[in-house]
Amino acid sequence: MNDGSVPEELRNAMAEVRAALSRDARAAACDARTLADWRHHFRNHPWLCCTGAAAIGFLVVPQRKSLPRVAARALGADRAETSRPKSIAATLLEIGGTLVARQSLKYLARRGVDWLEARSATRQAAEQHAPREEGVPR
Repeated sequence: MNDGSVPEELRNAMAEVRAALSRDARAAACDARTLADWRHHFRNHPWLCCTGAAAIGFLVVPQRKSLPRVAARALGADRAETSRPKSIAATLLEIGGTLVARQSLKYLARRGVDWLEARSATRQAAEQHAPREEGVPR
């Protein structure tokens, strides 16, 4: 083996490793940008995004309380309702109902995401294995 070729081979191998690393870093940055882009997800799953936004809005917006006294008088009510303290059983029932409703929505959302991902994977697999026809766009 010639001594002059070993350093040259080493330089070439290092150059290839640097080029591959650069390509991998660019690909990872592109993938990270795609994952962080909400528009990409909305284009691919519009129904899921709209349903999720509606569910979040439903859970975040506070429940409407009874009318204030001024509004009650303006609407013609003689006396505004005075709030009575809730019993412990009613409070526990309300907390339990809220917990069950939230967990149910969480479960349904997860099932919906799983279903959409499976459907998307099936569709992509079918497109990859389908024969391409000339002049027919996909």
